Amino acid sequence: GDSSRVDVFYAIPYDQLLYTQMDSGLVARFSVGLDLSGLDNGFHQSGTVFKQARIRSFQEAINAQRSFADGFSVTAPPGRYLFKITVAETSSTGQASGEHQDTIVLKGFSGGLALSSLELGSAAVHDTVTGATSVLPNPTHRFPDGLEALYVYYEGYNFSADSSSYRVRAAIIRERGGKPDTVVKTPLLTRPKHGTNVAYALGVSVAGVDPGSYRLALELTD
Repeated sequence: GDSSRVDVFYAIPYDQLLYTQMDSGLVARFSVGLDLSGLDNGFHQSGTVFKQARIRSFQEAINAQRSFADGFSVTAPPGRYLFKITVAETSSTGQASGEHQDTIVLKGFSGGLALSSLELGSAAVHDTVTGATSVLPNPTHRFPDGLEALYVYYEGYNFSADSSSYRVRAAIIRERGGKPDTVVKTPLLTRPKHGTNVAYALGVSVAGVDPGSYRLALELTD
């Protein structure tokens, strides 16, 4: 319609929080504040949610290089926005906080075939009841050595209603000498569509890809 849903993900390294010993383990409490201010449309939304994180032991968290990934959604009309998120540790009397601020542009998807932004993760969960697959997001976009696959969640809008399928493919690209070099390219995959919008989580093999900085490209064909 006339608005878009923005999914905001963040990650907090376990050692940035202060913990209290509880029966269930070590628990840290923190708050997440959001302020979204339209720079060209007058829209404004803000609020704070309170969260808690739990670890069984510090040694386990060290061994797993643990961080807490979470997220929330905001619905807003297309436009250019000043976006600010503040994470505050609330377990102690001396409150510590961290803030990230940026300018973002929310697109409108009301006309023509369109692709959402891409949600990346290194694991996906399949719901056997609904049949839906969700990507466990990795907000840092940094992945460990030896990773076998990436998962990318996408949504496509305004497909034609006169066919029952669409095609999708992905590629992993790096820059070499100022020119793009395709390192991985998936086969062209045909997927069913039910209506004019689609949502899917696609697995992309990264076995054997050298450590480095890459771009992920995705293409939908109606």
